[in-house]
Amino acid sequence: MRHRIKKMHLNRDYDHRRSLKRNLMKSFLTAGSVKTTKAKAKFVRGDAEKLVTFAKKGDLSARRILISKLNDKSLADKFISQVKGFKDRRGGYTKLSNLGRRLGDNAPLVKLEWVDSVQKSAKEKKV
Repeated sequence: MRHRIKKMHLNRDYDHRRSLKRNLMKSFLTAGSVKTTKAKAKFVRGDAEKLVTFAKKGDLSARRILISKLNDKSLADKFISQVKGFKDRRGGYTKLSNLGRRLGDNAPLVKLEWVDSVQKSAKEKKV
């Protein structure tokens, strides 16, 4: 029974999970989208949205929290400057798009991306 077990383990120990989350977050923030399995995307999505909330504040304590979570000062500064598009939005900054299944192990693949970039690309396709 899974009573009172709320976090995802992904069949990894604590250190491996922490480094996986940090590396996925870094690649998601630099590229704007990441193609990964559904479980890993759901694992990272909550923390990505929390980082946007911190970056929207933009004060010193929020900047320090971002630096500690990302372990990269230049990426944190860049992210704070990019978050200006989410000032009016209250939540739901990310979107998961299904991509099918992986050939090797039939794992479900998704694309984790920012909502604004999805809206911008949809507008460009219509024009």
